[in-house]
Amino acid sequence: MRFVLSTTVQAHTFDVARELQRRSALAGLLTGMPRSRLARRGLCGPEVLSFPLPVLAGMAARRLVMSQAFELRSEAPPKAAFDRWAARNLPEGDIFIATSSCGLETGRRAKSRGMLWVCDRPCSHILAQDRLLREEYELQGARWPGISKTIIDRELAEYDEADRILVPSRFAERSFLDHGTDPAKIWRLPYGVDLTRFTPGDTGKSDRFRVLYAGQKTHQKGIAYLLTAFDLLRKPGKELLIVGSESPETSELLSRAACTNVRTVPSVPRETLARFMASSHALVLPSIQEGLALVQAEAMACGCPVIATTNTGGEDLFTDGLEGFIVPIRDPLAIAERLQQLADDPDLQRNMAGRARASVQSLGGWATYVDRLIELARCQTEAAA
Repeated sequence: MRFVLSTTVQAHTFDVARELQRRSALAGLLTGMPRSRLARRGLCGPEVLSFPLPVLAGMAARRLVMSQAFELRSEAPPKAAFDRWAARNLPEGDIFIATSSCGLETGRRAKSRGMLWVCDRPCSHILAQDRLLREEYELQGARWPGISKTIIDRELAEYDEADRILVPSRFAERSFLDHGTDPAKIWRLPYGVDLTRFTPGDTGKSDRFRVLYAGQKTHQKGIAYLLTAFDLLRKPGKELLIVGSESPETSELLSRAACTNVRTVPSVPRETLARFMASSHALVLPSIQEGLALVQAEAMACGCPVIATTNTGGEDLFTDGLEGFIVPIRDPLAIAERLQQLADDPDLQRNMAGRARASVQSLGGWATYVDRLIELARCQTEAAA
Protein backbone atom coordinates (compact mmCIF):
# COMPACT_ATOMS: atom_id res chain seq x y z
CA MET A 1 0.00 0.00 0.00
CA ARG A 2 1.47 3.31 -1.16
CA PHE A 3 0.60 6.76 0.18
CA VAL A 4 0.72 10.19 -1.43
CA LEU A 5 0.64 13.12 1.00
CA SER A 6 -0.05 16.73 0.09
CA THR A 7 0.28 19.83 2.26
CA THR A 8 1.44 23.41 2.08
CA VAL A 9 3.10 23.72 5.51
CA GLN A 10 1.23 21.43 7.94
CA ALA A 11 3.98 20.14 10.23
CA HIS A 12 2.59 16.77 11.29
CA THR A 13 2.42 15.67 7.65
CA PHE A 14 6.21 15.71 7.49
CA ASP A 15 6.47 13.41 10.52
CA VAL A 16 4.06 11.01 8.83
CA ALA A 17 5.92 11.25 5.53
CA ARG A 18 9.25 10.49 7.17
CA GLU A 19 7.86 7.36 8.81
CA LEU A 20 6.16 6.19 5.59
CA GLN A 21 9.39 6.78 3.68
CA ARG A 22 11.28 4.70 6.22
CA ARG A 23 8.89 1.83 5.45
CA SER A 24 9.13 2.36 1.66
CA ALA A 25 5.40 3.17 1.69
CA LEU A 26 5.67 6.82 0.56
CA ALA A 27 4.77 7.19 -3.12
CA GLY A 28 4.99 10.96 -2.96
CA LEU A 29 5.08 14.04 -0.75
CA LEU A 30 3.72 17.16 -2.44
CA THR A 31 4.59 20.21 -0.39
CA GLY A 32 4.84 23.99 -0.40
CA MET A 33 7.95 23.94 1.77
CA PRO A 34 11.37 24.54 0.15
CA ARG A 35 13.59 21.49 -0.35
CA SER A 36 16.28 22.91 1.93
CA ARG A 37 13.88 22.98 4.88
CA LEU A 38 12.59 19.53 4.05
CA ALA A 39 16.14 18.18 4.02
CA ARG A 40 16.67 19.58 7.51
CA ARG A 41 13.63 17.57 8.56
CA GLY A 42 15.14 14.41 7.11
CA LEU A 43 13.00 14.39 3.97
CA CYS A 44 14.66 14.05 0.58
CA GLY A 45 14.65 11.77 -2.42
CA PRO A 46 12.66 11.46 -5.65
CA GLU A 47 9.37 11.01 -3.75
CA VAL A 48 9.58 14.56 -2.39
CA LEU A 49 8.17 17.20 -4.74
CA SER A 50 8.26 20.87 -3.76
CA PHE A 51 6.43 23.93 -5.08
CA PRO A 52 7.17 26.68 -2.56
CA LEU A 53 6.59 29.85 -4.61
CA PRO A 54 2.88 30.47 -3.80
CA VAL A 55 3.30 29.67 -0.10
CA LEU A 56 6.45 31.77 0.34
CA ALA A 57 4.92 34.69 -1.53
CA GLY A 58 1.85 34.56 0.69
CA MET A 59 3.97 34.38 3.85
CA ALA A 60 6.08 37.35 2.74
CA ALA A 61 2.98 39.44 2.05
CA ARG A 62 1.50 38.62 5.45
CA ARG A 63 4.74 39.57 7.22
CA LEU A 64 4.68 42.94 5.48
CA VAL A 65 1.05 43.70 6.23
CA MET A 66 0.95 42.11 9.72
CA SER A 67 -2.85 41.94 9.76
CA GLN A 68 -5.06 39.05 10.85
CA ALA A 69 -7.71 40.22 8.38
CA PHE A 70 -5.21 40.21 5.52
CA GLU A 71 -3.90 36.79 6.53
CA LEU A 72 -7.37 35.26 6.51
CA ARG A 73 -8.39 36.94 3.27
CA SER A 74 -5.16 36.18 1.39
CA GLU A 75 -4.69 32.48 2.14
CA ALA A 76 -6.95 31.16 -0.63
CA PRO A 77 -4.93 32.05 -3.78
CA PRO A 78 -1.66 30.38 -2.66
CA LYS A 79 -3.53 27.22 -1.64
CA ALA A 80 -5.46 27.09 -4.91
CA ALA A 81 -2.24 27.58 -6.91
CA PHE A 82 -0.51 24.84 -4.93
CA ASP A 83 -3.50 22.51 -5.43
CA ARG A 84 -3.43 23.02 -9.21
CA TRP A 85 0.30 22.23 -9.27
CA ALA A 86 -0.22 19.14 -7.09
CA ALA A 87 -2.98 17.86 -9.37
CA ARG A 88 -0.64 18.10 -12.35
CA ASN A 89 2.16 16.31 -10.51
CA LEU A 90 0.17 13.66 -8.61
CA PRO A 91 2.21 10.42 -8.36
CA GLU A 92 0.63 7.00 -8.66
CA GLY A 93 -0.44 5.47 -5.36
CA ASP A 94 -3.24 3.85 -3.41
CA ILE A 95 -4.11 6.44 -0.75
CA PHE A 96 -4.10 10.22 -1.21
CA ILE A 97 -4.10 12.33 1.97
CA ALA A 98 -4.27 16.11 1.64
CA THR A 99 -4.44 18.81 4.28
CA SER A 100 -7.86 20.45 4.16
CA SER A 101 -8.34 23.50 1.90
CA CYS A 102 -5.37 22.67 -0.36
CA GLY A 103 -6.40 19.33 -1.88
CA LEU A 104 -9.71 19.77 -3.72
CA GLU A 105 -8.52 19.56 -7.33
CA THR A 106 -5.84 16.99 -6.52
CA GLY A 107 -8.31 14.87 -4.55
CA ARG A 108 -10.65 14.78 -7.51
CA ARG A 109 -7.78 13.70 -9.73
CA ALA A 110 -6.83 11.00 -7.23
CA LYS A 111 -10.39 9.64 -7.08
CA SER A 112 -10.55 9.51 -10.86
CA ARG A 113 -7.54 7.20 -10.72
CA GLY A 114 -9.18 4.92 -8.18
CA MET A 115 -7.18 6.20 -5.20
CA LEU A 116 -8.77 6.61 -1.78
CA TRP A 117 -9.02 10.34 -0.99
CA VAL A 118 -8.61 11.34 2.66
CA CYS A 119 -9.14 14.95 3.73
CA ASP A 120 -6.82 15.65 6.67
CA ARG A 121 -8.45 18.31 8.86
CA PRO A 122 -6.09 19.26 11.71
CA CYS A 123 -8.68 21.21 13.71
CA SER A 124 -12.45 21.51 14.13
CA HIS A 125 -14.97 21.72 11.29
CA ILE A 126 -14.35 25.02 9.54
CA LEU A 127 -17.83 26.34 10.37
CA ALA A 128 -17.33 25.49 14.05
CA GLN A 129 -13.93 27.18 13.94
CA ASP A 130 -15.38 30.32 12.38
CA ARG A 131 -18.22 30.48 14.94
CA LEU A 132 -15.99 29.98 17.97
CA LEU A 133 -13.49 32.58 16.84
CA ARG A 134 -16.17 35.08 15.89
CA GLU A 135 -17.57 34.76 19.43
CA GLU A 136 -14.13 35.11 20.97
CA TYR A 137 -13.15 38.22 19.06
CA GLU A 138 -16.44 39.87 20.06
CA LEU A 139 -15.76 39.00 23.70
CA GLN A 140 -12.29 40.56 23.43
CA GLY A 141 -13.67 43.71 21.83
CA ALA A 142 -11.98 42.95 18.53
CA ARG A 143 -13.44 42.55 15.06
CA TRP A 144 -13.31 39.03 13.68
CA PRO A 145 -12.41 39.43 9.99
CA GLY A 146 -13.76 36.00 9.22
CA ILE A 147 -12.28 33.08 7.32
CA SER A 148 -12.16 33.59 3.56
CA LYS A 149 -15.41 32.47 1.91
CA THR A 150 -13.32 30.83 -0.78
CA ILE A 151 -11.52 28.73 1.83
CA ILE A 152 -14.79 27.79 3.52
CA ASP A 153 -16.31 26.76 0.19
CA ARG A 154 -13.22 24.72 -0.69
CA GLU A 155 -13.25 22.94 2.65
CA LEU A 156 -16.96 22.14 2.54
CA ALA A 157 -16.51 20.68 -0.93
CA GLU A 158 -13.58 18.57 0.32
CA TYR A 159 -15.60 17.31 3.30
CA ASP A 160 -18.39 16.32 0.92
CA GLU A 161 -16.33 14.74 -1.86
CA ALA A 162 -13.49 13.04 0.03
CA ASP A 163 -13.88 9.36 0.87
CA ARG A 164 -12.78 9.91 4.46
CA ILE A 165 -12.08 12.83 6.81
CA LEU A 166 -9.09 12.41 9.12
CA VAL A 167 -9.25 14.28 12.45
CA PRO A 168 -6.89 14.15 15.45
CA SER A 169 -9.29 14.34 18.41
CA ARG A 170 -12.75 13.74 19.84
CA PHE A 171 -13.33 17.48 19.94
CA ALA A 172 -12.69 17.76 16.20
CA GLU A 173 -14.79 14.66 15.55
CA ARG A 174 -17.72 16.08 17.54
CA SER A 175 -17.59 19.29 15.52
CA PHE A 176 -18.08 17.29 12.32
CA LEU A 177 -20.87 15.20 13.80
CA ASP A 178 -22.59 18.40 14.93
CA HIS A 179 -22.56 19.53 11.30
CA GLY A 180 -24.16 16.35 10.02
CA THR A 181 -21.14 14.35 8.84
CA ASP A 182 -21.71 10.60 8.63
CA PRO A 183 -19.81 9.04 11.58
CA ALA A 184 -18.60 6.25 9.30
CA LYS A 185 -16.79 8.81 7.17
CA ILE A 186 -14.58 10.05 10.01
CA TRP A 187 -11.20 8.60 10.94
CA ARG A 188 -10.08 9.80 14.37
CA LEU A 189 -6.37 9.34 14.91
CA PRO A 190 -4.48 11.30 17.62
CA TYR A 191 -1.04 12.55 16.61
CA GLY A 192 2.21 11.00 17.74
CA VAL A 193 5.07 12.76 19.48
CA ASP A 194 8.82 12.66 18.90
CA LEU A 195 9.95 10.94 22.09
CA THR A 196 13.61 11.33 21.14
CA ARG A 197 13.48 15.14 21.18
CA PHE A 198 11.09 15.65 24.07
CA THR A 199 12.35 14.05 27.27
CA PRO A 200 12.69 15.10 30.92
CA GLY A 201 16.44 15.34 30.33
CA ASP A 202 18.76 16.50 33.09
CA THR A 203 16.98 19.80 33.65
CA GLY A 204 15.53 20.14 37.12
CA LYS A 205 12.42 22.11 37.93
CA SER A 206 12.91 25.82 38.36
CA ASP A 207 13.16 27.09 41.92
CA ARG A 208 10.27 29.34 41.04
CA PHE A 209 6.82 27.91 40.32
CA ARG A 210 7.01 28.18 36.55
CA VAL A 211 3.89 28.15 34.37
CA LEU A 212 4.57 27.70 30.66
CA TYR A 213 2.56 28.61 27.59
CA ALA A 214 3.81 27.68 24.11
CA GLY A 215 2.08 28.67 20.91
CA GLN A 216 0.94 31.65 18.91
CA LYS A 217 0.01 34.70 20.95
CA THR A 218 -3.49 35.13 19.55
CA HIS A 219 -7.07 35.41 20.74
CA GLN A 220 -7.70 31.89 19.40
CA LYS A 221 -5.21 30.59 21.96
CA GLY A 222 -7.04 32.18 24.90
CA ILE A 223 -4.14 34.35 26.06
CA ALA A 224 -6.46 36.71 27.95
CA TYR A 225 -7.76 33.89 30.15
CA LEU A 226 -4.26 32.65 30.91
CA LEU A 227 -3.14 36.10 32.07
CA THR A 228 -6.20 36.46 34.31
CA ALA A 229 -5.70 33.00 35.77
CA PHE A 230 -2.03 33.64 36.48
CA ASP A 231 -2.90 36.90 38.21
CA LEU A 232 -5.31 34.95 40.46
CA LEU A 233 -2.62 32.42 41.42
CA ARG A 234 -1.32 33.01 44.93
CA LYS A 235 2.21 31.67 45.01
CA PRO A 236 5.42 33.49 46.03
CA GLY A 237 8.03 33.27 43.31
CA LYS A 238 5.56 32.38 40.57
CA GLU A 239 6.64 32.88 36.95
CA LEU A 240 4.73 32.80 33.66
CA LEU A 241 6.81 32.09 30.57
CA ILE A 242 5.01 32.75 27.27
CA VAL A 243 6.82 31.28 24.26
CA GLY A 244 5.73 31.76 20.66
CA SER A 245 5.44 33.95 17.62
CA GLU A 246 4.27 37.51 18.11
CA SER A 247 0.82 38.70 17.07
CA PRO A 248 -0.38 42.31 16.81
CA GLU A 249 -3.81 41.37 18.12
CA THR A 250 -2.56 40.55 21.63
CA SER A 251 0.48 42.82 21.84
CA GLU A 252 -1.30 45.43 23.96
CA LEU A 253 -2.68 42.75 26.27
CA LEU A 254 0.79 41.28 26.81
CA SER A 255 2.45 44.65 27.26
CA ARG A 256 0.00 45.48 30.05
CA ALA A 257 0.80 42.16 31.72
CA ALA A 258 4.56 42.55 31.40
CA CYS A 259 6.13 42.61 34.86
CA THR A 260 8.82 40.79 36.80
CA ASN A 261 6.91 37.49 36.85
CA VAL A 262 5.57 37.45 33.26
CA ARG A 263 8.15 36.90 30.54
CA THR A 264 7.56 36.58 26.80
CA VAL A 265 10.02 35.14 24.30
CA PRO A 266 9.69 34.53 20.55
CA SER A 267 9.52 31.10 18.95
CA VAL A 268 12.45 28.87 19.89
CA PRO A 269 13.98 25.65 18.49
CA ARG A 270 12.45 22.37 19.65
CA GLU A 271 15.45 21.59 21.82
CA THR A 272 15.07 24.88 23.71
CA LEU A 273 11.33 24.38 24.07
CA ALA A 274 11.95 20.91 25.50
CA ARG A 275 14.23 22.44 28.14
CA PHE A 276 11.57 24.99 29.04
CA MET A 277 9.03 22.18 29.39
CA ALA A 278 11.30 20.02 31.53
CA SER A 279 11.91 22.92 33.91
CA SER A 280 8.26 24.02 34.20
CA HIS A 281 5.68 22.86 36.74
CA ALA A 282 2.71 23.09 34.37
CA LEU A 283 1.91 23.92 30.78
CA VAL A 284 -1.37 25.79 30.28
CA LEU A 285 -3.17 25.67 26.94
CA PRO A 286 -6.32 27.83 27.22
CA SER A 287 -7.24 27.58 23.52
CA ILE A 288 -10.70 28.37 22.19
CA GLN A 289 -10.35 25.79 19.44
CA GLU A 290 -7.81 23.53 17.76
CA GLY A 291 -7.76 19.92 16.69
CA LEU A 292 -5.04 18.42 18.84
CA ALA A 293 -2.22 20.67 19.99
CA LEU A 294 1.03 18.69 19.79
CA VAL A 295 2.56 20.92 22.45
CA GLN A 296 0.49 19.01 25.04
CA ALA A 297 2.04 15.63 24.24
CA GLU A 298 5.48 17.23 23.98
CA ALA A 299 5.12 18.74 27.46
CA MET A 300 3.90 15.44 28.88
CA ALA A 301 6.90 13.67 27.35
CA CYS A 302 9.11 16.15 29.25
CA GLY A 303 7.36 15.36 32.53
CA CYS A 304 5.30 18.56 32.58
CA PRO A 305 1.59 18.26 33.53
CA VAL A 306 -0.87 19.99 31.23
CA ILE A 307 -3.87 22.17 32.00
CA ALA A 308 -5.89 22.41 28.80
CA THR A 309 -9.37 23.32 27.68
CA THR A 310 -11.93 20.90 26.31
CA ASN A 311 -11.26 22.27 22.81
CA THR A 312 -7.59 21.29 22.48
CA GLY A 313 -7.78 17.52 22.02
CA GLY A 314 -6.35 17.02 25.50
CA GLU A 315 -8.90 14.35 26.35
CA ASP A 316 -7.32 12.14 23.67
CA LEU A 317 -3.95 12.40 25.41
CA PHE A 318 -4.63 12.28 29.13
CA THR A 319 -7.26 11.69 31.79
CA ASP A 320 -8.51 14.69 33.73
CA GLY A 321 -7.06 14.61 37.23
CA LEU A 322 -4.41 11.95 36.54
CA GLU A 323 -1.80 13.27 34.12
CA GLY A 324 -3.21 16.78 33.86
CA PHE A 325 -6.40 18.80 34.06
CA ILE A 326 -9.09 19.60 31.50
CA VAL A 327 -11.08 22.80 32.02
CA PRO A 328 -13.87 24.60 30.12
CA ILE A 329 -12.99 27.25 27.57
CA ARG A 330 -13.07 30.89 28.71
CA ASP A 331 -12.81 29.96 32.40
CA PRO A 332 -9.78 31.63 34.02
CA LEU A 333 -11.04 30.72 37.49
CA ALA A 334 -10.92 27.01 36.66
CA ILE A 335 -7.36 27.39 35.33
CA ALA A 336 -6.33 29.31 38.45
CA GLU A 337 -7.80 26.65 40.74
CA ARG A 338 -5.84 23.88 39.00
CA LEU A 339 -2.63 25.91 39.08
CA GLN A 340 -3.18 26.55 42.77
CA GLN A 341 -3.54 22.81 43.39
CA LEU A 342 -0.21 22.11 41.74
CA ALA A 343 1.50 25.03 43.46
CA ASP A 344 0.23 24.05 46.91
CA ASP A 345 0.92 20.32 46.57
CA PRO A 346 4.43 19.49 45.25
CA ASP A 347 3.73 15.76 45.61
CA LEU A 348 0.69 16.07 43.35
CA GLN A 349 2.78 17.94 40.80
CA ARG A 350 5.57 15.33 40.84
CA ASN A 351 3.17 12.38 40.65
CA MET A 352 1.21 13.98 37.84
CA ALA A 353 4.45 14.70 35.97
CA GLY A 354 5.53 11.06 36.22
CA ARG A 355 2.14 9.80 35.06
CA ALA A 356 2.16 12.28 32.16
CA ARG A 357 5.48 10.96 30.89
CA ALA A 358 4.36 7.32 31.21
CA SER A 359 1.04 8.04 29.53
CA VAL A 360 2.48 9.68 26.44
CA GLN A 361 5.02 6.87 26.08
CA SER A 362 2.16 4.35 26.06
CA LEU A 363 0.46 6.32 23.28
CA GLY A 364 3.51 5.83 21.10
CA GLY A 365 5.29 8.07 18.63
CA TRP A 366 4.84 8.57 14.92
CA ALA A 367 5.54 4.90 14.20
CA THR A 368 2.42 3.99 16.17
CA TYR A 369 0.44 6.71 14.38
CA VAL A 370 1.44 5.31 10.98
CA ASP A 371 0.66 1.75 12.12
CA ARG A 372 -2.89 2.86 12.87
CA LEU A 373 -3.17 4.90 9.68
CA ILE A 374 -2.13 1.91 7.56
CA GLU A 375 -4.63 -0.30 9.37
CA LEU A 376 -7.46 2.17 8.75
CA ALA A 377 -6.52 2.39 5.07
CA ARG A 378 -6.22 -1.39 4.75
CA CYS A 379 -9.65 -2.00 6.28
CA GLN A 380 -11.19 0.62 4.00
CA THR A 381 -9.66 -0.72 0.80
CA GLU A 382 -10.60 -4.31 1.71
CA ALA A 383 -14.17 -3.24 2.40
CA ALA A 384 -14.35 -1.48 -0.97
CA ALA A 385 -12.92 -4.48 -2.85
